[in-house]
Amino acid sequence: KISPWQERPGLGVSLVSHGGTFIATVAEVQVHRATGILTVPRVWVAVNVGLAVQPANVRRLIRGGVVMGLSHALIEQVTIRDGGVEQSNFHDYPIAILEHVPDITVEVLETSGVPSAVGELGGLGVAGAVANGFADLTNRNIRHMPFLPERVLDALK
Repeated sequence: KISPWQERPGLGVSLVSHGGTFIATVAEVQVHRATGILTVPRVWVAVNVGLAVQPANVRRLIRGGVVMGLSHALIEQVTIRDGGVEQSNFHDYPIAILEHVPDITVEVLETSGVPSAVGELGGLGVAGAVANGFADLTNRNIRHMPFLPERVLDALK
């Protein structure tokens, strides 16, 4: 009996530089080939913000950014019908919830550079890392967000 889940996860890497901050993100990706469901069980982030004045807050901001980035990459979608947006509020616009949140490890690099931006930067590299993990796993590329099951299945063809 063969499992529809891959035998090994894919690993994808991205590197983002913005406002003097450098963020490396690694995403572990799994794909259910029968349904096209893509999951991200683990994410690792290394961030260099120069002198991290409050490293615990940097980690929190990066974790929140990762969750936002995963929500954008895997779930969130605005649809247009007859020239208007179909979604009006959170009841019909899906976002990440607790069950979507992976194990997130954040390493704040200890440097003595000038403090730089953090904010929502943790999410910038997530989609790229997930797409690269998908490519590592399947030897296929997925290029359109969100990475919905039907798009995953199309990419697997």
